[in-house]
Amino acid sequence: AAKEQEKRLGQLILAHLNHPNFGWGITAEDLAHVIEEQFFEVYNGHPSVRQLGDAKHPGIEKMWDLANTIRLAELGAEPLFGIASDDSHQYHGGDVKPGRGWVMVRAPSLSANNIVKAMRKGDFYSSSGITLKALERNQKKGTLSFRIQGAGNEKYTTRIIGTRRGQHSDPAKIGEVLATFTGTSVSYSLKDNELYFRAIITSDKAHPLPSFAKQQKQAWIQPLWALPISKPKTPKAGQTP
Repeated sequence: AAKEQEKRLGQLILAHLNHPNFGWGITAEDLAHVIEEQFFEVYNGHPSVRQLGDAKHPGIEKMWDLANTIRLAELGAEPLFGIASDDSHQYHGGDVKPGRGWVMVRAPSLSANNIVKAMRKGDFYSSSGITLKALERNQKKGTLSFRIQGAGNEKYTTRIIGTRRGQHSDPAKIGEVLATFTGTSVSYSLKDNELYFRAIITSDKAHPLPSFAKQQKQAWIQPLWALPISKPKTPKAGQTP
């Protein structure tokens, strides 16, 4: 329906799936198989969205890795991009305040079409309080480099998260920490044995408007994956997949 409206109006539309753990509404497997969907909320600032999951449900970031691994390893589909939002319901008082999460987009202007075009290319990052001075993300080469805009005596840790090839059948090996960096400058390249990787930056400072206990300021950089993506062949009748 969104695509039909986009074509009819000549106006780009960005559809996304929000807070998948609110009411335990959708699983990572569900999210993976709706391959028309390109975006979902990796962070939502509402206090009731169960960002970290629980003993029976994975947290939102683990869902991102599960869904993207399924897409790349089993469905031959591109991974999801993760957006952040504050989901603010109240601007004066209350628990659902603005300013908890947002996206930073590299676009030639602030027109809606230019912003959506940039986001569809993954030319953005999501944040709950960290700002980057520079970001170079090259999907064709599988390379990522960025510089964090430091604030005072704040310290930063960047984790490169991803899934290695041939490991998608083991949930414990989906979304592993592939590398860890400290400081404000980070560079990483996709390795031959990696299906994809993404980066998450975490500050040692607490979020000023936390939506869950012990929340720290973070930023999420979109995944890079191996090209070309080849859709797994469907076995013929009588064959073992």
